[in-house]
Amino acid sequence: MAITEERPTAAAGLPADDGWRRWDRIAGRLLAVGSLCAAVLLLAVGECDGSYEQLANDLRAGDVDQVEVVGLTDAGVGPYATLRWRDGLVMRTAEVKQATDENTARRARRASTQPVVGGPVTDHLTALDPDVRIMDVGRRYYSQSIYGWSVPGALVLLILVLFVGTLSMILGPRP
Repeated sequence: MAITEERPTAAAGLPADDGWRRWDRIAGRLLAVGSLCAAVLLLAVGECDGSYEQLANDLRAGDVDQVEVVGLTDAGVGPYATLRWRDGLVMRTAEVKQATDENTARRARRASTQPVVGGPVTDHLTALDPDVRIMDVGRRYYSQSIYGWSVPGALVLLILVLFVGTLSMILGPRP
């Protein structure tokens, strides 16, 4: 005669036991909350690739109030400038090459696939929208790039831990 272990049935009004332990449920909830926090942090501190054309269109439409410029020199013209602006909830970045004048810019456009502006990029931005605020800011150093997003290394580590934890919950032993 085989000995089988029977599970107790649920009392009236109580949910039936599905075999998941209490700690499994807590871990699942923590993973869900952690994933939500990672998504919010990605929008808050991450930067998504954009283009100078996209910024120019947004400026003409009046959708951008402020542009952060990284790479300005004392003369106002450096070889490259990184532009950052907020597009809804997403911070976008674009890199543009700066030339000292229009003749140099024309020659640089033929040799480069990157957008080139003649003169300081700030002059071009204010020509597109005179009301835009332009801020000279320092460079942000992000350690990782994920699917076109530049993010701090700690956020990458958090996303990796959440991914491995979720996979272990999905592929781990079943109750």
